[in-house]
Amino acid sequence: MGSAADNGELLMLGLEVSESTVGRYMIRTRRPRSQGWKTFLRNQAGGIASIDLFVVRTISFKLLYGLVILDHARRRMLRIAVTSNPSAEWIAGQVTEAFPWSEAPRHLIRDRDCAFGPAYTRRIRAMVIRDHPIAPRSPWQNGHVERLIGSIRRECLDHLVVSGEAHLRSSLKTYALYYNEVRTHLSLGRRPELSTFRDGWQRRRDANPGRAASSMPSALSFEEAQPGKLIPGSPLGYQFQWWTFPGAEDHAYSAEGVFFQFIYVNPRENVVIVKTSANDGFWDPDKESEIYAAYDAITLALHGQ
Repeated sequence: MGSAADNGELLMLGLEVSESTVGRYMIRTRRPRSQGWKTFLRNQAGGIASIDLFVVRTISFKLLYGLVILDHARRRMLRIAVTSNPSAEWIAGQVTEAFPWSEAPRHLIRDRDCAFGPAYTRRIRAMVIRDHPIAPRSPWQNGHVERLIGSIRRECLDHLVVSGEAHLRSSLKTYALYYNEVRTHLSLGRRPELSTFRDGWQRRRDANPGRAASSMPSALSFEEAQPGKLIPGSPLGYQFQWWTFPGAEDHAYSAEGVFFQFIYVNPRENVVIVKTSANDGFWDPDKESEIYAAYDAITLALHGQ
């Protein structure tokens, strides 16, 4: 109630007090401030990504354009690309490459560059991503990706002379690997982004110990980890963070990743086989023996046996 309403209540009680007097003695409470831009970014970080372009001059003074897409929650550089003609169609294609349809963010922040044309807005609308152009002349509203571009310049581009598009693309891809896997971030507790992913895997391992026990045995006894010993219920051994093959004459060993990556090492035959993958949904322990048998067959074929 306001001072006018309170004054009316007092008059009904026979107390003649002016409205200004009532207003002077009323307790004033401050309304909570509405959510600001910084609060919005912090609260919605899990569903926010940002995108921006930056210009790089080559040794021949040709202008090249770099594009970066950043995930706010994990500070992961999702996409980095180079072109001499940043059209809306090209940017739309980069967004498609950066976000699988099942993992697209809810919000994508950008500036008001005319390169983000109708083809771009149609694409993100089809991917059910809300377009968030920042206010004119307000780069601070896209501060995360602006800071990333500053880091790219200070830590990479300021230390080299770009000879051409292929040179710039190679340099930026190398920096992206460093940024995602090695470089520490204040927002992640001074840890690299990769370590936060490992923490996530640790939480998934605790939630699903059956799967984790097959891929990352961490509770082996000293006797079970000795050379020539098998893991209970498995045809494999585990030593020094590697899977081993007790009883095998070639003393091969391997490593498995949580996304179905494999590294197979056969020191006797001087063979190393690496299989890359990004399939988080795959897991079939029964096929492991088939995979290792295939590696053995490849090793024999390489040596003409």
